[in-house]
Amino acid sequence: MWLVVFAELSGLDILLQAYLTPFKLRGGLLSSIGYFNLFPAYIVKGFFGFAIILLARFGNYRELILGTHQKRKVYVAIHGVLLAAIYFLLDYISGASPTDNALSGLSGLLLIAIAAAMATAMLLLAPLQFWLRFVREQRWELFAVIVCLLLYKIATIWFGQYDKIIAGILFTPTVQLAGWIDHLLGYELAVDISTTIVTVGTFSVIIAPGCLGYQGIGLILLFLGGYIYIIRAQLIFPNVLLVIPLAIVVIWLLNTLRIALLMAIGSSWSPEIAIQGFHSAAGWWNFTIVGLLSIVAIKRTGWFTNRPTTKILHLDDENRLLVPQLALIAASLATLLFTASFDWLYPVRVVIVGAILFHYRRIIRPWMIRPHPLAIGTGIIVSVIWIMMVPASAEEAQAFTHTLFSASLFAAAGWLLFRIIGAVIIVPLAEEMAFRGFLLTYCEHALARFSTPTRQICATLISSIAFGALHGSLLAGTLAGIAFAAARYFRGEMIDAIIAHMTANLLLAAYVLAFAQWSYW
Repeated sequence: MWLVVFAELSGLDILLQAYLTPFKLRGGLLSSIGYFNLFPAYIVKGFFGFAIILLARFGNYRELILGTHQKRKVYVAIHGVLLAAIYFLLDYISGASPTDNALSGLSGLLLIAIAAAMATAMLLLAPLQFWLRFVREQRWELFAVIVCLLLYKIATIWFGQYDKIIAGILFTPTVQLAGWIDHLLGYELAVDISTTIVTVGTFSVIIAPGCLGYQGIGLILLFLGGYIYIIRAQLIFPNVLLVIPLAIVVIWLLNTLRIALLMAIGSSWSPEIAIQGFHSAAGWWNFTIVGLLSIVAIKRTGWFTNRPTTKILHLDDENRLLVPQLALIAASLATLLFTASFDWLYPVRVVIVGAILFHYRRIIRPWMIRPHPLAIGTGIIVSVIWIMMVPASAEEAQAFTHTLFSASLFAAAGWLLFRIIGAVIIVPLAEEMAFRGFLLTYCEHALARFSTPTRQICATLISSIAFGALHGSLLAGTLAGIAFAAARYFRGEMIDAIIAHMTANLLLAAYVLAFAQWSYW
């Protein structure tokens, strides 16, 4: 239900943006109507802060949230009526004339309907007793979330050029340090401050404000703020807050190193790899490294925590199910550092993840029983759904063909062999271990108080949406995840989900090879 309400609020946000944003330009009362779209938008933004607070104190409210909700059917009916009213009011108001006498009253009704829909959505999630108690006990945390939302809005209004302000602060020290690093590496960095163009040899790039590291700083602030809040009972304040400025300094230094290396790679090796691969992949590596180092520092330092430990992650058989997928993501980021438009290093991922799967063969071996024929049928259906829902790109296919078949026959054939092995064997095994092996089971355990059908449906939706998000096409990926989860639940055997996934990828690979639809790869 939480997931459904969040998706509904996101959809309502999109609907109001589409209908109401143009009103801001029409003047008078119609202009004020255009700002009604702020309500669901800021509810959605505040949802994340609320989720962090609830996650940290979930045990205190578990009974209220998971208990029987006597009036839920009534709230569902009222909520449905309100959504219908919002739609019809939007439809009428969007086509109304500025001189329509009914516009004032209808706009007031629209505001009331939106507010009432928000309220009934909250009551669908948990009873009124929960909300009253939660607000009373967590009032300061909720106040902090509201303040952050207000500050965010103020920043977007008054500091519309904030990126230029930040760039003015960070540009000079960043390029000076990057130039010093390049000098140590044997390169000379030339800087044009007026155009923010930096040059090494014949390779030049514009250092946009977003390249100066403030986005990474913002991400690490959000990550560490959430992490410190969730485990605050284990931490020593204010000592642990020192980690935040240290992390900011480290991620800025790593971003400066990224710029220096990007210029070195672009000038002496490949401008395409520097811009299309290294540029973005190095940014994610910086965030990952600083995040992990911060967690290690917090968990292992007695000055930061009252429960220091030398064991940061305990790998039991359940946690090991995640390792191949995490290795696949890490290997993808690592190879992207040295990749331009074509992923020539894909075989490296296959070898790395294949070696890890072989190492964990003890976990996989018990799954290797005779699959049910339904698993193959599921894979066939998923392959058809994927081809129908994910559009092919003729331009990408043409570029793929030109690059791959311009290489030697041995290189092209070898790459295709590894691509097929990866798509049909390695990736399905790694992903099924992570999504249907670990995440599906974890969600079921977390929802243990619910009935079996409810528990399985919720676990399927959560794991499938995560699966879809990883695959670029959210809807098609989510439907595929649901199908693989259904195959897993049919007999309770992992082999059925694995074979369904392998079948889908095998048929997709055959389709790619037969009809040269290379954009799917």
